[in-house]
Amino acid sequence: MFLRLAGTFELISTVLAMQLSGAAALLVCMLASLTAFALLVGLVTTVAALVACGFALLSLLRLPLAEVWALHLCVFIALALMGPGAISVDARLHGRRVVHLQARAPDEE
Repeated sequence: MFLRLAGTFELISTVLAMQLSGAAALLVCMLASLTAFALLVGLVTTVAALVACGFALLSLLRLPLAEVWALHLCVFIALALMGPGAISVDARLHGRRVVHLQARAPDEE
């Protein structure tokens, strides 16, 4: 949940730092707002994190302070790989998945 919250704030700061104008700014702000909301509540988290990765890649190529944008990119990749978590809309809609690992007996030679 806290990683999703951090990702939401990072996405907003990434889009604000781009300083776009005109119709592109409106389109980017709308897409970023929908993505930030999806990240915040945990709705289609993997897709939203991948869209946020796209924003981070654009800012990485376009803005100075590449280290900051690379860190944002790492957070979004972590969100995409880890998924929404137990406290999310995705968990409510699709159920919480728990992986049980069982120990195997060693192979005898």
